[in-house]
Formats: sequence, structure tokens, C-alpha cells
Amino acid sequence: MVIIRKIENVPLPYNFIDNESQNSSSGTTVKGKPHITVATSERNLLMYLVGILARLDPDIIVGHNFVEFILGILLHRMKAAKIPDWSKLGRLKRTEWPKLQSGSGGMRKSTYWESLMMSGRMICDSYLTSRDLIKSKSYSLTELSSSELKIKRREFSMEQINKILISNRSSNLLVDLCEHTCVDAYLCTSLILKLQALPLTCQLTNLAGNLWSRTMAGARAERNEFLLLHEFYNMKFIRPDKNYSSNKFSQKLTNSKASGLASNNAASNKNVKVVTTASTENESIDDIPYEPENSDLEDNEALNNENNKNESKFKRRKPTYAGGLVLEPKKGLHDQYVLLLDFNSLYPSIIQEYNICFTTVQRNQNDDSIPQDPDPSLPIGLLPKLLKTLVERRKQVKKLLTSPGLSESDKTALDVRQKALKLTANSMYGCLGFAQSRFFAKALAILITSKGRNILIDTQGLAESQGLEVLYGDTDSIMINTTSNILNEAYDLGIKFKRQVNERYKLLELDIDGIFRRLLLLKKKKYAALTVSNLSECIRKNFENRSNGLNDEKILTKLETRGLELVRRDWCGLSAEVSSFVLENILSGMDIDIISSTIQNHLTQVANSVRSGNIKLDKYIINKALSKPPESYSESTSLYHVSVALRVKKFGYYYNTGDTVPYIMGLESNIEGPDNKIDLEREPNSANTKAFHPEEIKRSEGKIKIGT
Repeated sequence: MVIIRKIENVPLPYNFIDNESQNSSSGTTVKGKPHITVATSERNLLMYLVGILARLDPDIIVGHNFVEFILGILLHRMKAAKIPDWSKLGRLKRTEWPKLQSGSGGMRKSTYWESLMMSGRMICDSYLTSRDLIKSKSYSLTELSSSELKIKRREFSMEQINKILISNRSSNLLVDLCEHTCVDAYLCTSLILKLQALPLTCQLTNLAGNLWSRTMAGARAERNEFLLLHEFYNMKFIRPDKNYSSNKFSQKLTNSKASGLASNNAASNKNVKVVTTASTENESIDDIPYEPENSDLEDNEALNNENNKNESKFKRRKPTYAGGLVLEPKKGLHDQYVLLLDFNSLYPSIIQEYNICFTTVQRNQNDDSIPQDPDPSLPIGLLPKLLKTLVERRKQVKKLLTSPGLSESDKTALDVRQKALKLTANSMYGCLGFAQSRFFAKALAILITSKGRNILIDTQGLAESQGLEVLYGDTDSIMINTTSNILNEAYDLGIKFKRQVNERYKLLELDIDGIFRRLLLLKKKKYAALTVSNLSECIRKNFENRSNGLNDEKILTKLETRGLELVRRDWCGLSAEVSSFVLENILSGMDIDIISSTIQNHLTQVANSVRSGNIKLDKYIINKALSKPPESYSESTSLYHVSVALRVKKFGYYYNTGDTVPYIMGLESNIEGPDNKIDLEREPNSANTKAFHPEEIKRSEGKIKIGT
């Protein structure tokens, strides 16, 4: 259903309204489109919306960027229009308006108090869900529809929308715009279904014991906290207080009577144990940007207000302890089979292997040195026990997935359950090293990462002691050159080596993550490879006919890259396509002269196409995310995406923290146009002279040329 209002002093197009519906109790509709309702004013439209919510009383509302953008605008317009039943957006009856964000029309991220307006209804935001579950160049509905749903979404620019609404010449264009909103609603719902957002977040909530609405808001750290809170409560521990990014607010909590009562009760009750985390007295966390999803619900607004004053001081603080080990790569092209071996869930496995827990590790809160290993005679700690339970439950679910006769719905439900168990177990380590977590324990994080580094070094040493060449290693994985061009020989070598490694540990498990036909190592965290995509099928055929082996024609490969520009969103699509072509040729195994000439010819063709203007505009688009509101950057002119985000506000495009800003590098000629076109009064050497929003280039009528 679509509701559209009439613009003041602008008549609707001729033959747009169904005259027979004007006297209908269900409202005025569009001719031939009974699902499109026409409201006489903005106030009438908003009251119609509130009435629908009151009548249908939905439990879940689905939208794209509803929480961070749409909700704020909706509340501001309702207050301006004096809608009497505004509180029916949620299920809690209210008589006083919440504190709304200052500024024009709620264009910034919705505040905590604004989000409380939806109390009683859950918001399933396809924007937040996508950011939490998948990686994408951009999280716009257009990009997600293309990458996840394989549907090309039609886009309307703000200028097109204004022309359609103000012009009364064509009813077809106005109907198209209304239908476009219907399609967007369908795309949001389809995206939520594709990502299994509702069942997955429900499973995660059941595991953690937090609020479902918070899980759907992407509160990952909060899930871990609640899971540990429940476990420690069952073990009759007093849970640690929350750490806050605001020293002023934290001090207020520290001096509260509640803290004193808790301490007194703990001292007087011998049956109550206390779990301690790292002290916050010497831990400066002022420079860490506040994240609402990592704090208690009732305290969000107090912290929001404190942090909004210091938005310009946001800084990403560097890690305060060593992380995973990265081995020095043996750079170059390796044209024999390479094994990629990976430790399954390394950090959760280390916690179980060495019984690392708050209750087993002796810690000096003012010392960043590596703690001693827990005493082997100690009973299993809560953390290892919890992780063991999660891992065993996942194994049981995966075993059920292989049962014959399962329906598709049963398979989907089981798959969602095992995903939730995996996500929960793998994210448990994160709360130990996160300074704003209730269970922040730097000593445990230091010990875990130290064990991870030692394990990788020991694995490298074992390989080299057997004459194997280790090409590269990163945190939980290692690459070994098999010096063989026969797949089954490379696979057998991997099976033998992983068995030797696994015999050293009780719970840690090394496995073959993949086999590369060829590998191009450029530097740390940057490589490209042709990975065998039908490995299991090849191995099965090898066992059936081991004497003959497999021909290369029967081995299927696909290009895999790590850290290279073609998978980064801050490189344009044309760059990705050219890079892929070059890499595929380099890794093809052809003669070097043929590779060189093929690449040179292709680059010449692309250059000619660029100069002649035969490349589509969207191939030049670069996407870059904002780490804070664009107004908070001190030197916006030196950052392309920030300068573009600030400039295109006049076109109706608003970008905020976490949004990806599209821009194209271009060269402009002297343009003198009216104010409603493009304002090109810019400093000659600033970022503005080179970075343009795609909409700016379209409006320039060819006067902005694509840069090279």
C-alpha cells in the first residue's frame, strides 16, 4: 500500500484520481491503482499512517535505514503537524514528546529517546542487518539488491522526484514513483528473508538471553555480555560494573549507593563469589568513539549527550597489546600446488585448550605482561565450559543436518541454528579485549593472542623441520609449498601434516582450508590465487582412480584475492575489472610473452574506451565509508568522500556515520550556472575540484569530465 499527499498549491495530474473513490469510506485512490491512496495534506497522510499502525498493530516493522534516518524525520514531521496520536508509532501510550535531535528535520542519526518511540514493536532494519551479517561495497538498497537479490533497482534522483511531484502534466510518472516505493518495500522484505535475519537474530537472542530488538539493532558486544551475565549469575558470582566512555558518567555510577550496597553484600556473604575484570582507573578510554549498542539501554542518552560535545575529537585508538602473528611472505609467483591450512576457531579453541578464564588466570591489573598459564589442576573455568557447550551443540545440529528425509524448512531452521552457535562462539573472545565491555580483561586477551602466536611459530617450525617451505602465515592460517603439480600428492601431504599438528593438542584442530593451483604473493595480507573450487570432487575421483590421477582439464579453479584493490569498495568497478583480468592472465600458466602481450592489448583497449567516453558512469564510482558525521571532520576539503557528503546536502542527499559515500574523480571546466544547478565556487587545489557525486556529473550536462 502507498499513501501519497497532494503538494500545496500544486494540482494533481489530470485523470490521476479515481473519481468514484472520492466518496468512499476507505479513502481516495488512484485510477486503476486501488493500492495507492491520496491524502489531501501532510497532516492527513501522517494521521492515515498512524491509523494503519493502530489498526494492524504490527509486531515487526521492516525498513531500510529506518532507525538511523527515517524515524527521526517521521517524528519531526509528526510534531510539526501536531498529530494527536503520535505515540501509536509504538505500543506505549505517551503524552509528552521525547527529546528530539536539534537541527533541521531529524536528518541526523536518531537519538536514543527517539528510538524509544518504537517501544513494543521491533524494527528489522535491512540496512543495519546487512552491515552486521555481510560485507558489501555499499549498503545502499540499490547495491544490496544487486549483490544479494540479483535485482536491478530503479533509482530516482532528488531532482527527478521534485519534478514529478511539482509537475502536473503526467499521471504516469507519478504512478511510477508510487510503484517504486512498493518495489522498495518488497526489496527490503526480500533482503531480510534472504539473510534469514529474523530466525537468525531470534536464535542469537535465545542463546544470549538479551532483547531481540537489541540483537536486530546489531548489538553484538551486548549479546556476549548478556550471555556471560547469565552464566555468572547461575554460578552465583557478583557481576562487574559496566565501563563507560564518559569519565564523568562513570564516576557518577562508581559513587552510587548501589555500588556500595553490592560491595557490602559481597563482603558479608561468604557464599557469594566476585568475578573481577580489568581496573578502569588507569585505562583512558576518552578517545574511543561511543557506540550505543555496547552500553546499557537506560544510560545511552546520557552518554550520547556527553559524546556529541566531543565528536570532533573522535579517534580510533591503537591496540594496547600484541595481536595475531603475521609471517613474512615469500613474495612472487608460485606455480606449484600450495596448501592453505587453517586452525578451526583458533581463539575459542585456545580458551578451551588452556582453560583460560576469569576464574583460572592470575592477573595483575596494572601489568601488561603475559600472564602465566592456568594451573592444570584447576577445574574447567566458566569460559571454556561455555564454549565447549556451544561447540558441542553446533556439532549436534550439523549432524542433524545430514539426516535423510529432512524437509527444506527443517534444513533451513537447523542451518540458522548452527550459524547462530558459530557466531556466538567466535565472537566471545572479542569482549575480553574491548575496553568498553563489562567483561573487559586485557590479561586474558594478551594470554590468548600470545598462545596464538606461539602456535603459529610452532607449526611453522614443524613444517620446516620436515623440509617443507612455508610461504606465508597469518594469525590462524599457514601456506605451504608442496613442490608438486599433482593434486592428490598435494592433498596427501596436507593430510599427513595436519595429522602431525593435531596430535600435539587436545582440542586445537588444523584443517585444509583450500589448495591453490597458483599463488601470487605481493606482501603481508595481499595475495591472489587460483583456488581449486571442486576439491572434494577431485579427491573422490583420485581415490577411485589413483593410478592415473587427474588431468588439469578436470580441475576447476576460481580467482581468490585478499587485500587487493579489486575487492575494496574505495576502488571503482573499472579498476576491479582490469585488475581481475590482469591477475587471471598472470595466474593462467601461459607463456610469459603471451601473458605480457595479452595484458598490454587489453589495457590499450580500456584506455581508448575511457578517452572516447564508452565506459558507463557507474564503472567510475568509488565508495568510501564515513567513520563519523561529515560535519565532525576538521579538514573536510582534504577528504574526497567528506567534501562530497557535505556538498550534496542541497540536492537532498544526507550521509551520516557508517554510510558509504559514492563519488567519481573528475575534471571540471568553467561552469557558470544558476544556484539551483551546481555551485562550483571551489578552491582550485581542494578535494572538491576533483571529487564529484554521480548526481553532480549527471547535472553538469557534460561539463564535468571523468578524470584519468
